[in-house]
Amino acid sequence: MISEIVGLIFGVFIACVIAYWFLHKAWFPADRPKLYFIGVLWVLFTLGFEVIVSTFVMKQSLSSIFEAFRIDEGRLLAIGLIALFFIPMAVAQRNEVID
Repeated sequence: MISEIVGLIFGVFIACVIAYWFLHKAWFPADRPKLYFIGVLWVLFTLGFEVIVSTFVMKQSLSSIFEAFRIDEGRLLAIGLIALFFIPMAVAQRNEVID
């Protein structure tokens, strides 16, 4: 459980740093719909990466992949994906790029 929490905190921190950097390089748009779209893309790319690596590289079944989303067993991937969706918007609001 501790490793899941550390992984979640580290992942959210890295995503915030990337979003901050992209916003200040003006590579992210400064309007809400596009920032939410970027959040959706991040979630979809993360899910795609998890499925592709787990099935083809690590040779796991889809049922074992879905176990990573079981919050009741201490898995925090679902919370991480929710956070990943909101990070571009939150960083933009925090840095007053948008209101």
